[in-house]
Amino acid sequence: MLVGIGFLTLVIGSVAQRFIAVEVEEVEEELAKEVESVEDALHEIREVMSRLQRLETAVQRLGQG
Repeated sequence: MLVGIGFLTLVIGSVAQRFIAVEVEEVEEELAKEVESVEDALHEIREVMSRLQRLETAVQRLGQG
């Protein structure tokens, strides 16, 4: 009887793992897309900061000249 319960537990666990594996893959794909989106946003922010620094430098030069 214990062998039967153990076997049934293993079968149920393997079936559950198959369902969970599909969901895990979907979540990983969504996470990868979000990470890519965040990296794109950070790149744009860095570009804006660089442009702002150049503008500040130009304004300071005009103010001193």
